[in-house]
Amino acid sequence: MNAGMLQVQDVSVRFSGLLALDRVRLAVGRREVVALIGPNGAGKTTLLNAICGLVTPASGGVKFSGGSLGSAGLRGLRGIGVARTFQHAKLLDELTVLENVMLGTHSMRSRLSLAGECLRLPASRRDARAAERKAMDMLSLFSLAGLAGTLAGALPFGKKKLVDLARALASEPTLILVDEPTAGLNDSEVQHLGAVLADLRSHMSMLIVAHHMGFVRGLANRVLCLDRGSAIAEGTPEQVQQDPVVVQAYLGKD
Repeated sequence: MNAGMLQVQDVSVRFSGLLALDRVRLAVGRREVVALIGPNGAGKTTLLNAICGLVTPASGGVKFSGGSLGSAGLRGLRGIGVARTFQHAKLLDELTVLENVMLGTHSMRSRLSLAGECLRLPASRRDARAAERKAMDMLSLFSLAGLAGTLAGALPFGKKKLVDLARALASEPTLILVDEPTAGLNDSEVQHLGAVLADLRSHMSMLIVAHHMGFVRGLANRVLCLDRGSAIAEGTPEQVQQDPVVVQAYLGKD
């Protein structure tokens, strides 16, 4: 493993006294893909939320490129090159698919508060055209260009997830945190998604929560398995999938 761009250092999280994460350690190197797996309720999304500052660890900390993330929040993370997607895509349903992805680009994010006035200025119009081209490129990656004019609220769950991912990638992150990207996708869509992300991994680091082991095997350099808030195994996808402790953790769940 190369030097850790993202370092999770003995992070514990409690909710109303219940231990959701117990001294979890994790490192993601430059241009490395790490998958988080584990049964439902294992703490995978909680770990992403702790990294993003959406929940406050009871102990431990998170560093990115050597600096403490602290309570940067999602907007602060975007400013330092970290993007995030969610289990349930946080799209603006009243905007089109294209408009949602445009909001992920640097040029449009910096102008949101002045959108009405700015779009009448030549420089802002150029920014908007550049953002539209970038957004269309991202949509084309996921075979979504034909849905560019569709209202986001009209999309099925799986397509919303892909639009959320396209928007995150439009910010050109150095690290992307992806929560259950294969949820709601059919087998061919999962295969295509894996190929797209495999092509992108030479440009960024990825931390991906996933259940689909075929997807994980084809993409991840390393896997960390959580169960009941604790890390129970770490290694290559093949090593972790064959670990008896991991097998028991999955077989012991409904």
